[in-house]
Amino acid sequence: MLTPKRAQIERYILHELYELDQTAREAFSTYQFNKGARRLPLLLSADALTPITLPLAAYQALSAFSNSTLSSFYFDVTKDTLYASSLSSLARRHIIATLHTVYDTYVSVLAPMAPLLAEEIHHFRQGASADPLEGDKGKGSVFERVWPVPVRLAFPRRHDAGQRADLLGPR
Repeated sequence: MLTPKRAQIERYILHELYELDQTAREAFSTYQFNKGARRLPLLLSADALTPITLPLAAYQALSAFSNSTLSSFYFDVTKDTLYASSLSSLARRHIIATLHTVYDTYVSVLAPMAPLLAEEIHHFRQGASADPLEGDKGKGSVFERVWPVPVRLAFPRRHDAGQRADLLGPR
């Protein structure tokens, strides 16, 4: 069953995915691969009211999303459902649908920075069981896909650690 808390977790992940997508689009459109567009609060200034920000490049935003949002948070809270729930359970299908959405955007963001890795991920996602051989006609390239536009979800911006603590709570 999809609980309100589970729906909020999915909404949070999709919101963070949207933020990653927007960061990457802005960085790529301005050829600012090393400067990026997204600014995250790093420390508080002397007056403790104004956050000091440092720019994050597209690859840094992707890394932060991978390590913090996906690995440390989302996979942690969803692994029990993925491992233990039946294949047809609504909660498991909801998680799989969210992961499909994450995959589409993630590979699109990754492709300009690590094209060979993105091609390999795309190749195996299409159902391949072995590396492609020279001359093989595959199912197309990741660069032939249209970069999906994730839906912007309104999610209240509070300190990320506080948000995660609210979402994690007792499980």
